[in-house]
Order: sequence, then structure tokens, then C-alpha cells
Amino acid sequence: MDGVSLQLETRIAGYSSTNGGTSRLYIDFNPAPGGKVGQIMRFVHEPDSYEVIAPSFDYYLQQLIDDDYAFIRP
Repeated sequence: MDGVSLQLETRIAGYSSTNGGTSRLYIDFNPAPGGKVGQIMRFVHEPDSYEVIAPSFDYYLQQLIDDDYAFIRP
């Protein structure tokens, strides 16, 4: 995870599991310096990594709407 040390029990709360459980989405309630409270993070296994994918849950939901829920189509 490129030197990022997260204390998951105090930083983030998971709300979704995707890709058969190999990736998860989190709401970050205690971000590292430079982050934003409420940002949406994605954890991907193989290789283990975290990425901020939206600055807020509202923004994330709007992305899903704007993309016409593309994730549900094969």
C-alpha cells in the first residue's frame, strides 16, 4: 500500500463489497492529512491498495446516476 499505514478501526467504515469480495468501498471518517472527511475509498485486493474514488458519498452516488448505473450491466 505504498507506505500508507491505516488504522482501519478508527479511520474508515466499510459499506460495500464488490468483485466477489476482492474489493471494498469505505467512507473515511478520519482521513490522513490532505484527505477529506467523508471521502469514498476503494480497497482492491491483489495487489492490496487503497484509492480515493470520490470526495463524498453524495458525489459518488451522483457518479453512479450520471453513468446510468453502468456497474450493473455485464
